[in-house]
Amino acid sequence: MFSSLRTRWQARWQQFFASRSPRQASLTLTQKSIYILPTRGGFVFLLLLLVLLVAGINYQNNLIYGLTFWLATVFLLATWHTYQNMAGLQLSARATASVFAGSTAQFELALQAGRNKHALQLAVRTTHGDSQSVATVGETLVRLLWSEPTTQRGWCKPERLTLSSSAPFGLFRCWAYAWLDARALVYPRPIDAVIMTDGAGQGETRPLGSTTTQELDGFRPYRAGDHRKHIHWATLAKGQPLQTREQALQQENESWVLWDHYVGTIEQRLSAMCHRVLILSEQDKLFGLQLPDQQVTPARGHEHRAQCLQALALYRLAEEAS
Repeated sequence: MFSSLRTRWQARWQQFFASRSPRQASLTLTQKSIYILPTRGGFVFLLLLLVLLVAGINYQNNLIYGLTFWLATVFLLATWHTYQNMAGLQLSARATASVFAGSTAQFELALQAGRNKHALQLAVRTTHGDSQSVATVGETLVRLLWSEPTTQRGWCKPERLTLSSSAPFGLFRCWAYAWLDARALVYPRPIDAVIMTDGAGQGETRPLGSTTTQELDGFRPYRAGDHRKHIHWATLAKGQPLQTREQALQQENESWVLWDHYVGTIEQRLSAMCHRVLILSEQDKLFGLQLPDQQVTPARGHEHRAQCLQALALYRLAEEAS
């Protein structure tokens, strides 16, 4: 009973904080998003002030009165300076790379303080308990990496981040919650599966037209995305610009990753097709992808591999979202 009440209470608090700081691409900490309370040392300090005040009243000692009011002034000033330590802090986040379901998605957090300001002793904590500390955040961007677990394909958005600091006096703890609008693409988990071939025994291979083969035809300057098997490493060893082997045009079979060649649930089929795409891409084969409502024309290279994996990752997710 108590655990259920605690869960409901925490859920309501989370909704309250989320309503005050909705998910957005970048966030600047202001009075609306910053919360502050005394630390354990701060409560001890308050107890000391109370003892001094009672002693001053009891003994009618002006020196004790003066010390009490001076320390109370320091306590109030500590509130302002602790708040100013985090006020104006700018945050943004982005995903570093796409991942496969079951692995962790990496996000990069960028922190920057306002002009002529610094944030001291800042701690960044995730909902999973991971914590990182930054000694100083100034006008120069400070970048931190954190991980989010993934369980299914699609877009993965980071959970809440908690930023906190007790600087500069340690009497107050200032904190803020941040839901940043970044997302990482999560591909299906690759699973090796038996391919169901058609009656002619052609399987995934279809002879279609003229395409490139492994016959050497010349060299050209290296372009981003060229497969490492076609790079002419000898030119780099000689200190010359990197080059890529050109391939002559000849008849070649095109491979296809077809939806109908796999059995099982939707997720099982997508995982098996994902595994096949990775194999064909690693072998530098010319291949295409066919889903019930989408087709990717045959090609090769890293961009084509990413296009096929994205099609598998987002298959029917737009329909479910609508």
